[in-house]
Amino acid sequence: MSLTGDRFKKADIHIHIMASANEGGFISRSLLSKPWSKYMSYWLGLESDTVEEYISRLVSYIRESPLDIGVILACDAIYDEHGEVDPRTSFFVPNDVVLKVAGTHEELLPGVSIHPNRKDALEEIDRCVEAGAALLKWLPNTQVIDPSDKKYKAFYRKLSDYGLPLLSHSGFEFTMKAINQRLGDPNKLRLALEEGTTVISAHCGISYAGLSTRYLKTWLSLLKEYPTLYGDLAALSLGFGGRLIRKLLENQIASERLVNGSDFPVPPLRTVIDIFRRSNPFIRDYQIKTTLGVPDSVFYRGYQLIRRQ
Repeated sequence: MSLTGDRFKKADIHIHIMASANEGGFISRSLLSKPWSKYMSYWLGLESDTVEEYISRLVSYIRESPLDIGVILACDAIYDEHGEVDPRTSFFVPNDVVLKVAGTHEELLPGVSIHPNRKDALEEIDRCVEAGAALLKWLPNTQVIDPSDKKYKAFYRKLSDYGLPLLSHSGFEFTMKAINQRLGDPNKLRLALEEGTTVISAHCGISYAGLSTRYLKTWLSLLKEYPTLYGDLAALSLGFGGRLIRKLLENQIASERLVNGSDFPVPPLRTVIDIFRRSNPFIRDYQIKTTLGVPDSVFYRGYQLIRRQ
């Protein structure tokens, strides 16, 4: 790990973790039974599937990689228009879990998740910022959040006042249970940007592994309008993502707004051999991106954008 100054740390701002039931976490049986869930568990070499083992493996991977920092992400429940928890919630990682884990590992920073329909949404932003939140994460398609809803203006203004970036999924969602795919349209992020929030559009509007580029042009056009809009490269180190990374680098505006993210534990695999080697995913992801021409500035930019204590 090479530290080259406060603003020049190589970061991965898009890392998922899980939480045990004892910690208030929840994973639906349908998600656990999916083939990709079992496959990723095997690929990571997690024989007991415990949260402690997962975190231990994650920290070890980061320490062995060229990265300095990883932002681990919470995932809030779905809340209805009355501020009540929606039973359609399929995955939940409480903010207290990422705050606690990040507090005990210097390589990790907490990315919290707050559904804007929560009755205590604004107070939870205050609490999480005070506790050291680096960014705030949404997955609108799954959490049923319409980022364009004007009732969220106060929410966005508070993020802006704190300098807390919003990392919001854009494009279609295939890994988690998607309830409304239209909520992944980057155009819906306009309100947040107009209220002064720094927004990182996860995946740049490109769906998993480049399966769909329907929203890529939308994201590229928004870059010209909003200087505080960025995009991360999460899940683009596999499948058709490589050629799309090259395409993004060829676009001058886009290349200056890209941020590094992996979407761990989604694997950056290029060959079947990688599955059996169980290679370090962060090293593999870094190698693929640098081979494609991703410059160091992309790896540094995330750390420069996030909120730091």
